[in-house]
Amino acid sequence: MDVGSTTVKEEQFVRLDVEQCYDEFLELIWRQGGSLGVPQILEEGDPRSGRGCARRVGLFIVERVVEAERGQFLEYTIEKPWPTSYNRARVSFQDVEGNTVITWTSNFTPFPCCGWLRFVVSWAFRQLLADLAEAAKEKTEPR
Repeated sequence: MDVGSTTVKEEQFVRLDVEQCYDEFLELIWRQGGSLGVPQILEEGDPRSGRGCARRVGLFIVERVVEAERGQFLEYTIEKPWPTSYNRARVSFQDVEGNTVITWTSNFTPFPCCGWLRFVVSWAFRQLLADLAEAAKEKTEPR
């Protein structure tokens, strides 16, 4: 995966086990877009792992899950138009005493004059991971 010139990596602790966390990520973040807006699902893909699912975010950007293993990882590419010559991202789920640490990594080569992309990607990952942690907190807190 690391063939691009730039890597962005963000982590988040989530109070769900890895399978619950994976399922919540797939539904809340991938299919519903978290707080960044609802994507258009172009292809459903596998309902349990998300493999093969394609979505349009924003007006034209298409993201496609190319590899996935429920409860372990999800890898996706971003198709044109996107100001990179290479882009691949991986979301990994690691068990930590019955909870999960999610690591979201994107490796890409931005077009010249698009170094700012690193900051946009980092901000989006942090926002979406915070959305996921908050949703998990609401699910697990006693009422």
